[in-house]
Amino acid sequence: MGQLAYCVEGIKDSVHRWNEIREKGSNDPFWPDGVNMNLVRNHIIYYQEQIRELCSENGMIEPEEVDWDLPPKVADRLYIGDRKGRRFDNLMYMNGGVLEFNVPDVYSPYMEGQICLF
Repeated sequence: MGQLAYCVEGIKDSVHRWNEIREKGSNDPFWPDGVNMNLVRNHIIYYQEQIRELCSENGMIEPEEVDWDLPPKVADRLYIGDRKGRRFDNLMYMNGGVLEFNVPDVYSPYMEGQICLF
């Protein structure tokens, strides 16, 4: 797999992962889900920048994934999932008893008005 294909797959995987965390939360015992969602968002930004640089250096046409909208940045203290159990208790303790529970909308990276042929 070439570098371009690797970065395109990285974007797609990251989009899937962001929505997966949004839906189910993560299992990270040390960081709230918002921190992980923002980290995944940063991965998308990184892959898009890598693609732009690669295409510019090699005179290639940028794939559509470069122009996909980014998922929204969320509160770092966002928590998704059951409000009981060891992970919840640990995160409440580690965050001074403050977590946020406002789950963002589902993220669709496609630009407004984009036509899908499939």
